[in-house]
Amino acid sequence: MGKTDINNIDKKVEEIIDKLIQYSKTKLINPIAFLGSINLLLKDKKVFSRQELEDAYKSAVKEVKKITSSNLNIGGRFHADTYPDRMASKYGAFVILSENKIQLPSFIVNLSKKNQKRIKRLVLEKIVKAQKEKIGSIQLIDADKKRIGLARDKDKFIQFLTKELKRSANSFEITCFAILKIFLEKFACKLYRSSRTNARDTGIDISTDYGVVYQVKKFRIKKKKEVEKILKEVQINFDRGRIEDGKLILVIEDIDKNKYYFVFSGSKNDKILIEKINRYVDIQDYKYCV
Repeated sequence: MGKTDINNIDKKVEEIIDKLIQYSKTKLINPIAFLGSINLLLKDKKVFSRQELEDAYKSAVKEVKKITSSNLNIGGRFHADTYPDRMASKYGAFVILSENKIQLPSFIVNLSKKNQKRIKRLVLEKIVKAQKEKIGSIQLIDADKKRIGLARDKDKFIQFLTKELKRSANSFEITCFAILKIFLEKFACKLYRSSRTNARDTGIDISTDYGVVYQVKKFRIKKKKEVEKILKEVQINFDRGRIEDGKLILVIEDIDKNKYYFVFSGSKNDKILIEKINRYVDIQDYKYCV
């Protein structure tokens, strides 16, 4: 394969990953799934199932988190039953085969192992770059040396914050939260971040500890894994501090049994919340979980 052919393949891969990143509004789910599929190819898995792709995605998430030292915008749920089809039809990232099998485009599959590794580096670099652009540099001041260096010069520190506020919607939200959290602590006011960063759900992003948040959910509760799913979503959507401080009440309506379950947060151990679901006290038509 000549140099021109390699360059053309690089361009095709760049087009795919750029589109996947461009249309990943909140979390980099599809780009990392694409990375996971390349990892499968490097293990000589040219054709794979939806479950294998989902497992590869989870492994790729860990890989990216380790490189970026951050989980922001990384680790959302990959819906293996629908996402690969969209990635195939809209972005050309996959080819859907018979019997629900999936394959990367032939121009990637037919590359030598050396060039496949090079393609992986290209994709990984694009993902890491996109991730760094989203989260900005605000997390760097967690390091003492960086923070002290900025604090010595007031104008330099303000310029740093201004740059982060303008970087992206994600960075704006995170920087605002950091500034407000530190400022309001002087007045004994604790601040929580709720919901996902830059989520398009018109929900509350920042709240104080002056009150309790109620969230109502309607579910069919038949197995413990359904309870675990509910609580996992709560842990994603609400600040861990709010949950541990007992500032959240989850109201679950079982639409099959016409019963209500009240889960009060405040446990230091998330597993206790799950265990509480099994300890109900019947009071008329309601069940309370305390």
